[in-house]
Amino acid sequence: MKCERNYCVYLQRSQFTLILYSTSSTHMFNLAMLTLCFRRVLPSSTRLCCGRNSHLSSIAFNFNKYFSNSNIEDIDEFIHQNTKISINHLTPEIKLRLITPECKLWTSPHEDCHVSDPFWAFYWPGGQVLTRFLLDNPDYVHGKTVLDVGSGCGASAIAAAMLGAKYVLANDIDPVAVRSIQVNANLNDVTIATTTQNLIGQFSQQWDTVLLGDMFYDVDFTTKVTDWLLRLLSLKKASLFLIGDPGRIFLNQHPIRGHLSQVGKYSLPQQCREENHGFTDGTVWSLANEQT
Repeated sequence: MKCERNYCVYLQRSQFTLILYSTSSTHMFNLAMLTLCFRRVLPSSTRLCCGRNSHLSSIAFNFNKYFSNSNIEDIDEFIHQNTKISINHLTPEIKLRLITPECKLWTSPHEDCHVSDPFWAFYWPGGQVLTRFLLDNPDYVHGKTVLDVGSGCGASAIAAAMLGAKYVLANDIDPVAVRSIQVNANLNDVTIATTTQNLIGQFSQQWDTVLLGDMFYDVDFTTKVTDWLLRLLSLKKASLFLIGDPGRIFLNQHPIRGHLSQVGKYSLPQQCREENHGFTDGTVWSLANEQT
């Protein structure tokens, strides 16, 4: 048991249970983000709970329930019932369905959530700055073929389509995320293609611009992704990569950092800062053939 200020973390290794709770409701979003980050690095069998006031009932996601036997209508209904349309972010031109403090999942028991790892329901800071950069600099995607890797809520892909990209493919291995992307695309009156295929490590397709928003959250995964990027460049399968990142250590300390050129930097809006404790701004980096 480790208690520090308003947080308490309990890891029972024998039962692979990780429980997080806070005695202060003002810290609940950060705790939810911590829960999601733990899921990225712990074994798939680990049980995660997150709650408030030690009742373990406030914010939690059931990571073992999927829509494997559900149809598209069921998934869409879940998305509509458990998210709110939001423009309270760095790109208010784009409407997105997100889990916000007004949503019932924000304060409901974990068994009420029927999806695993709802990363798609949050607009991560790296994705926000990358999408803002595209909206401010449309030439990077206008008339081009665009791949958005780890698309999440689909904001960057949607921006590319809005800005006149020739073809946009939003890629996320989570099938619920892909439905969320389509819901958000419809909300913004654009059409984009989607796929749940794991494209990292694949070299069969050619792209003008590849987008990566907030993808460098783990040291091993960062190496896997950057190896893929460099290989794509060497094979001339991609002309340009645009990376949005709020300053995560795994990208800053990786050797690829020396190959990146800063093309944009933005201050994060207040709500995004509160939801992502410790980050105040985000940077957009480019990686292109002439730089390698």
